[in-house]
Amino acid sequence: MYNDFRNVMRSVVLAPAKVNLHLAVGEKRDDGFHSIESVFARTDLCDELEVEIAESGVADVQVRGLEGLCGPGKDTMSKAAGIWMRKSGRAVRLLIRCTKRIPSQAGLGGGSSDAASLLLLLDSLYPMEQEKLREVAAEVGSDVPFFLSRSRVAWVTGRGEQVEPVEGVRPLYGALVMPSALKCSTKEAYEALDRLARPAPPAKSLVLEALRLGPARYGRVLRNDFFEVVKTSQPYDSLIRAADGLVGYGALSGSGSCWFFVSEEKTFVDSYIARLGEKNAGRFKSWFVQI
Repeated sequence: MYNDFRNVMRSVVLAPAKVNLHLAVGEKRDDGFHSIESVFARTDLCDELEVEIAESGVADVQVRGLEGLCGPGKDTMSKAAGIWMRKSGRAVRLLIRCTKRIPSQAGLGGGSSDAASLLLLLDSLYPMEQEKLREVAAEVGSDVPFFLSRSRVAWVTGRGEQVEPVEGVRPLYGALVMPSALKCSTKEAYEALDRLARPAPPAKSLVLEALRLGPARYGRVLRNDFFEVVKTSQPYDSLIRAADGLVGYGALSGSGSCWFFVSEEKTFVDSYIARLGEKNAGRFKSWFVQI
């Protein structure tokens, strides 16, 4: 598209999904956000972004591939590019073709990851002071700073802008499972959660110790507060039962609707996916991932 411009740069970047191995949600803050204590883990399920950048001195962002998900200019990449150009003082033309593999309204951070991957690409070409880049990420969305950090696993607090890498978490195999007839609105999930009483979050030291010991111990400490909102939904009963007798940990990711099951043993994850396929044809879509 930008062949009529000089210095057109073309890149392909991957934007990985995440799961929340743990998510405790605090009360609503004065700024309208909720404080969280969470463990984010990056997976190898990725969107693919083909990006053309033209140095024209004119700000222009076009995103293709998301037509069924949002209107023009309403996606996270357009927002990220606009904020980046404002803060960097640089105007460029961007054409982004997004091959969407991460399901939407899933709690997997697909839109946030797309935005962060674009910011990382722009920063590799036009470096910005890193604190300012983190400010851009936080302004785009609460999950964007995690993806910007490139962490495999991280302890995430504040409203998502405070990211501390966590070392020592063993490699994991996982199944991501989307109920085919269920979508979860983040806004509605938070509103429902605010109507419920919930216990104090576990201490950070206990969470990190459970992570060190492995997924067979996760369930004793880790949790997702949003499960209280969806736990009576029939699809999740089936997803919980499918793990009977398997060594691992299953939970909701983010505010839903994606469920995950992780284990240190690939055979347990294979068995989990096979069980879902045997008894629930058409009810779920699943992905095998590594963390």
